Amino acid sequence: MRLQSPGPWQLQQRCAAQYVLRAGWRPQVVHHVKPMCKPTAQFGGIRAATKTVELDTMYSGGREAIWLAPQGGLQAARGVVLFMHGFAQGPEAYYENLRGLADAGLLVVAPAPPFKPCRTELQGFMVEYAAHFHSKLVNNSLDGLVLPSEAAKNIGLLSHSIGAGLATYMAQQAAKEHTPFKAVMYMAPQTQLVVEAYLPATAITEWPQQYLHSTDFALQYGGQDLLAPPCPCEELKEQLSAKGLPLQLPVKIFPWGTHVGFQDQLVIGGLQVVSDILPMINHALAALLWIVSKEQPQALTPKGKTVKIPSAEDSWWQYSILLTLVTAFGVLFFSKAFQDGEVHRWWLVGAVGAGCTALFGVYNLALLNYVITVQRPESREVAKTFFTETLLTNKSAR
Repeated sequence: MRLQSPGPWQLQQRCAAQYVLRAGWRPQVVHHVKPMCKPTAQFGGIRAATKTVELDTMYSGGREAIWLAPQGGLQAARGVVLFMHGFAQGPEAYYENLRGLADAGLLVVAPAPPFKPCRTELQGFMVEYAAHFHSKLVNNSLDGLVLPSEAAKNIGLLSHSIGAGLATYMAQQAAKEHTPFKAVMYMAPQTQLVVEAYLPATAITEWPQQYLHSTDFALQYGGQDLLAPPCPCEELKEQLSAKGLPLQLPVKIFPWGTHVGFQDQLVIGGLQVVSDILPMINHALAALLWIVSKEQPQALTPKGKTVKIPSAEDSWWQYSILLTLVTAFGVLFFSKAFQDGEVHRWWLVGAVGAGCTALFGVYNLALLNYVITVQRPESREVAKTFFTETLLTNKSAR
């Protein structure tokens, strides 16, 4: 008997994975090589490099999560990392990072709560899901997913963006329930959008005294992050240190790092930006450029579909195409702005807009190159080293 999990948040609706519940309930590996449910356009016959991965998913108490086991299987796990993702994202947007932790001998459990546009409601779901799976992991009571006793005692929390903004509260609540995390890592903590109930400063102030030295903390952030700027990140670090909570050093700062540099790539509305959205934009711009310059219609026909997890590191050329097209628009608009010996105001406005966009694009291409070559690989290695040391070898700042 096959039962499909209910709810609008199903991962197959986000085109990342499909899961099945069987009679007696046991999480199943689903060999999902089915194309994503929304088509992806291609430009010039070139497609984003993609690869197919297999994701295990679980459904516990009406809540969904992705889990990744070590290469040797579940019984090879010597520790567990619970993961809280960013706003409007999903665990699948961080696959490479999570896979690296699993390969290091850790079971990774990444709750996948439903997306809600209301901040209070969304954060409530994120906290509820994380608390549910943490409780189940601590008690080793996930149906069909029994951990080695050693692993159930070594649980850490990895978090990004809004998830990282909520991580302090999560760690505080775990300590209040006498089940503190052994390690917590923040990646680009978005503390400014956290609703009042989960404010990090309040959680730190109310930290249970007997567990002040039970948890190690680590922090990573980017110097060019506009969503979680360096100042609030430094403020969080100072609050942790002032309370006496052990901060694992060094705090990793990526001078040219961005907010999404801790992900494989950005996800919007279930679509991967590099493999889904950018090709569509490039295709549309190329056709529009043809229409504007040749003044004849050009049909748009998206071709092909991609499968689940794209290789984000191969995407730099797509942004280059976008920049080239925008620059071409600027040149075209500029030429039309001064034709016939007159100044055509709206063509000039378009030229200036395209020029500014192109300049901003050059800056962002430089950042993207840094993200691909430096931030992504190093941040993954930092996370793996931190959790390996704190959960597997018990080497810590305490």
